[in-house]
Amino acid sequence: MKNKISKTITNLAENPKNPILKTHKVTTKVHGEVFSSSVTGDIRIIWLISDDKKITILLVDIGGHSGFDRVYD
Repeated sequence: MKNKISKTITNLAENPKNPILKTHKVTTKVHGEVFSSSVTGDIRIIWLISDDKKITILLVDIGGHSGFDRVYD
């Protein structure tokens, strides 16, 4: 799993809109409106772009799409 997460983060850094990431906006109770990108069929990385002038991806959460460790709450 560590390698898949690392590869996803690398892909995000290179191009957050890469179709392989299936990136889309989501709204969570904890983080508000953020982006979600796929690591595996169920594992997601939740992130946002910082407000400063540089493009900085801030990882907010990593977890499942569903189940106990879901990131969409």
